[in-house]
Amino acid sequence: MKGKRFAIAALAAALCGFTSAALAEVPKATVDGDMDKGLRQEIQRAVGTSKTRPDSSFDARQRANDAMGDAIAVLRSEGYYGYTVEPDVTDLEGFPQPMIHIQTGPRFTIKAPAVTWVGPPPVDSAAKAGVGAVKLDPGAPGRAADVVAAEGRVIAAIEKDGYADAVAQPRTVIVDHADHSVQPTYKISSGDLIRLDGVTVITDGRTNPAWVRGLAPWKHGETYSPKAVAELERRLSDVGVYDQVTVALAPKDKAVDGFRPVIVSLADRPPHTLELGAGFSTTGGTTVNTNNLEAGADFSATEGSGVDGKLIWYNRLHRADTLTLSAKIYDIQQKLGVDLSLPHWRRANQTLKVGAALFGDKTTAFNDYGGGARVEIERRYTRTSYVSVGAAADYVTTTEKTAVNSQALPVGETLKLFIPSILGAFAIDRSND
Repeated sequence: MKGKRFAIAALAAALCGFTSAALAEVPKATVDGDMDKGLRQEIQRAVGTSKTRPDSSFDARQRANDAMGDAIAVLRSEGYYGYTVEPDVTDLEGFPQPMIHIQTGPRFTIKAPAVTWVGPPPVDSAAKAGVGAVKLDPGAPGRAADVVAAEGRVIAAIEKDGYADAVAQPRTVIVDHADHSVQPTYKISSGDLIRLDGVTVITDGRTNPAWVRGLAPWKHGETYSPKAVAELERRLSDVGVYDQVTVALAPKDKAVDGFRPVIVSLADRPPHTLELGAGFSTTGGTTVNTNNLEAGADFSATEGSGVDGKLIWYNRLHRADTLTLSAKIYDIQQKLGVDLSLPHWRRANQTLKVGAALFGDKTTAFNDYGGGARVEIERRYTRTSYVSVGAAADYVTTTEKTAVNSQALPVGETLKLFIPSILGAFAIDRSND
């Protein structure tokens, strides 16, 4: 009986092993040749894997041919233009195995990259910036990705100097097998120097177009700057009342007397949101100081339970404002407040915040009732630094409870307090999420 069980277990293990081997992915082709480890791994990744082995020599040959094309693409992208790649089929454990034999040859290097201008060239400062942005050192590996990236840097450099219509024409890359070099020549059409007009606002929402136009960080006639256009988009996105903000330079046919406006498209978020919450806490308790040598008592109370909520309106004043009505009703604390936030108030990157509230606190030690108002101006100086100044005023009526023989009495001393305060704050926020 034990022998039969052993045989069954061995057969099951063999079947599991065969199934695992059948399901395991195998390389589409084996890479053979003398090359560094990183290049070999990159070629093997490009060749890929298959869930099945070749079922015939013809299938294996086809896989080897496909792998040869993948390997050549990697070699050329890494600057190996003097390669030799040969497909082959070998026998492995009774199965035909596709293989590619690779001789990389020498790695070609960058030689004298150049920039030529198609049509009228840009002004000297922009032309120098474009040439300086190539940043391909002679003698560096002639990788295809580096050659393409340099072209993008040239376009970005002259766009920064006001040539928003700059485009790259088909570049010329000379691969010289005599000296193993790669010589790229970039052909750039800079277009005309762009002068900015005002802002054209497209929206079905509630935003006042005049308010948006006032946020533009440029004056009429200034040279186009991608940074300035991006800053306008950031100013609109930061207010938090839009589902979508799109800011882009108008096409050529929208130019007015040679000046190009910037088109702003705004999609409002829903006009209001409602937030509701509830809480319950048993933290703390009620304690009474019964020391006969001291007069008075010491009270503390539980936080209790209650509900709270916020009703928030967006863009009611047509200038990306946020109006918040909040209410809180708990066993101890009750509060009703209203807050208004006006972003980019009187100038860009400056927010006015005003608020008022009525509140009450009912505890076993004292009762508070009152209200207050506050105003705060927050100014943003950099992308991460803020300065705030403000003032507040509160009026509070406090009734303290007394204790006789460890029992709290409902009536005690009443204080009426007027509490003014001022605020000054500096903050740095470098969070990236």
